[in-house]
Amino acid sequence: MKFQVKILAAVLFPIVILGLWAGGLQYELYHGHPVRLPASGYDPRDLISGHYLELQINWDEADCSQFADNVCPQEEFLKSYRYYLNEHAALELEREIMNRNPAMELEFIIAEGQSPQLKELYIDELLWQNWLLR
Repeated sequence: MKFQVKILAAVLFPIVILGLWAGGLQYELYHGHPVRLPASGYDPRDLISGHYLELQINWDEADCSQFADNVCPQEEFLKSYRYYLNEHAALELEREIMNRNPAMELEFIIAEGQSPQLKELYIDELLWQNWLLR
């Protein structure tokens, strides 16, 4: 009986820790400060990595009033971000972006003590899914 309890504890412990960690990340994602930054450039497909848009933040057009002291913390962000899409959406989005050259924005969640986390892609002020459906 004692042996079975130890095995059960050994199996459940990593699951509980992983669940707490994932829950903490989700909490940060929904309770952090959202920030939208203009983005440009894209690479619609990479055969190894799947389908994505590779975007860079356009700091020259960024609204820095979203940040503390009205200063854009450029050093906290990566040089480029990959926003992954499913295969069918990537093909259609590639065509639409090539034809229309829309304004794109990346939404990040800023949580104290954490690096910015990419949450959503907006195209012409709409979530990318809604932009494709219009």
